[in-house]
Amino acid sequence: MNGYTQEALNAALADLAESGGGTYKGRTLEKVQPTSGFAVGIGGFAMPAGNVTADVLGWAVHAVAGEFFADHVGTWLDDGTVYFDAVRIVPDLAAAIKLGYEHGEKAIYDFENAESIALRRSAS
Repeated sequence: MNGYTQEALNAALADLAESGGGTYKGRTLEKVQPTSGFAVGIGGFAMPAGNVTADVLGWAVHAVAGEFFADHVGTWLDDGTVYFDAVRIVPDLAAAIKLGYEHGEKAIYDFENAESIALRRSAS
């Protein structure tokens, strides 16, 4: 069992539906909302949004936090798919972009401006 409260599971599921996801403490599922810095995914997995219940969300967050030894886990709903990523919170934009590219991320999240920053891919 992951140990998350039903209240935390329901709140995280509501975040997906209402705002497209969030960033959470991996051990407690408490939402984190820094006022600066950037969330960068360093690994995880995705599944169809229709498969994500509160229990599945709890299992996924627990699994990703454990597998990547991550203090934080992010959820992100994009085009019918929910992404569960181990997250590092990085204070510097250049370092966040570099880390995002290293881990093949599509975007990073800017906490100060509350927006995703798409990472462009070069044509190769």
